[in-house]
Amino acid sequence: MTSETSSGAVFSIMNAQSCRSLFEAVEVAYQYSSQSLLQLLLNGYSLRSHFESLGKFFLLQHGDFFIQFMDIAEQDLRKEVKDITIVRLNHLLQLAIQTSTLASDDHKDLISCTLASHNLIQHLHLIQVRLSHH
Repeated sequence: MTSETSSGAVFSIMNAQSCRSLFEAVEVAYQYSSQSLLQLLLNGYSLRSHFESLGKFFLLQHGDFFIQFMDIAEQDLRKEVKDITIVRLNHLLQLAIQTSTLASDDHKDLISCTLASHNLIQHLHLIQVRLSHH
C-alpha cells in the first residue's frame, strides 16, 4: 500500500467523522430551534387557543353562528358578486357571531368574509383542471 493511498484512507475516515459530527451538530440545532419555535407559538402566541377557535368556526363545533349568518345574509348572498357589499357581509357575520355561542371566543374578531370571483361550479372545474395537469 502506498503512502498516498493510506493517507487518502485516513483522510476519508477523518472526513466521515467530521461529517458525522457536523450532522450531529445540525441535528441538535434543529431539535433546539424546533422546540423553541413550538414553545414560542404555544406560549407566546396562544397557538392552542387559535386551533380551538379554528375548530369552533371552521369545523363547525359551534355551528349556530353559521346558520344565523346564512339566515340574516340570505338576500345579500343571492346577489351577483359585483352587487354584494363586503363591508355589509362582514358586519352581518360579526352580528351572527355576537349572537351565537361563540360570542366570547377570543379570536372572533379575526373572522371575516371574502368573495370569490367565480361560483362553486367554476371553482370545482378549476380544481379539476389543475389536478389533471399534475
